[in-house]
Amino acid sequence: MTTAKEIQKLDYVREGVRYTIHVEEAETGVKWGTWNCHECSVGGSSRRTAGTIDEAVDAAKSDLEKHHTTNHKV
Repeated sequence: MTTAKEIQKLDYVREGVRYTIHVEEAETGVKWGTWNCHECSVGGSSRRTAGTIDEAVDAAKSDLEKHHTTNHKV
């Protein structure tokens, strides 16, 4: 069984809505991004795996943008 650990945590604000982006890394070195919306108390995980922290953050932002557009755009 492969374990994962959080290697980075970022606060991200989009149009007044606060999100937290987490970058996780498996023992194998594969990384991915997860996110939490503090307004909705919901989160998600990027479907893409990444080789770098920046790629994982970009993947998480891409997924949270879909949530933001659907749930917070006026």
